[in-house]
Amino acid sequence: MHAQPVEEGVVQKYRFYSESETRWMCGLLFSSCAVSIVMHACFPTRDVDKSVASEHPHERLSLKRQVVAISSVLVNPYIIMFIPRFLNHGLFLSFFTNVYPTSLQYATILANKHPYLTAYYAFSMCAGTAVSGLIVTPLNRRFHDFGLRPLYYITIGVQLLTYTIATLTVPNWSTAKPTSDGAFIEPSIIWVCLVAFLLGFGDSTNTSSNTVICSRLLPGRASHTYSAARFYIGATASVIFFCSPWLSMRAHAAILTATAVISGISFNFAVRKVEKRDENKENETSIASEETVKEI
Repeated sequence: MHAQPVEEGVVQKYRFYSESETRWMCGLLFSSCAVSIVMHACFPTRDVDKSVASEHPHERLSLKRQVVAISSVLVNPYIIMFIPRFLNHGLFLSFFTNVYPTSLQYATILANKHPYLTAYYAFSMCAGTAVSGLIVTPLNRRFHDFGLRPLYYITIGVQLLTYTIATLTVPNWSTAKPTSDGAFIEPSIIWVCLVAFLLGFGDSTNTSSNTVICSRLLPGRASHTYSAARFYIGATASVIFFCSPWLSMRAHAAILTATAVISGISFNFAVRKVEKRDENKENETSIASEETVKEI
């Protein structure tokens, strides 16, 4: 199904930014980056138990050894088990950074009415991220291992709901080209803000879940695990970026939904393997301690 021709002159109705507005935006971005660097430099340097920074603090590796170490982690069996989870993360990343924002600008029915649509989108995403933190933090403290299965399954649920709403409320080909087509449900600023809120919420839970699993996946090699995860996440996002010009919203939704479901199933299997490995190590440590006590 191809998009209808765009009405003549519709592109000229887009929001254009003046020189002063562009300078203000760039200035604000530069200022926020500068403040974040200063804040990071002023953070206390106290040790945190099981943090990535505490791993091998006095070990100095050459570039060659670092590359070899990370390469070995990329093909580690435990990392491979979680590849579907990393692929899903990468696809979700591409959706909220590229696919959906592009559809907002190319859906002329929205762009003509709301010149500050991108600002509404960004603000709603920030709100979703903040609400996620307020909800997840106390739950993580209250329930043991909430950051493993429960948090990721919440992420998948939010993703599936987001894809459904986006498919129903966004013109199908607005992901690739300007179009004046409608959608199953008439596009409106309310739907945009709702989807953006869910995207922010899902991104927060997704990132938190990724942090938890990477910190436990390979004991003593968390930094390399993070690097491997980012490699698979970034590679997946890059591939979908290149494919976007040929994918409609429904095609994106189908790919993302299938990946989310597959990753959810494989994630449960992979976490069981990790838990069983950790349990076996604890048993071995306990037995060794008992034998040491008996010898004494």
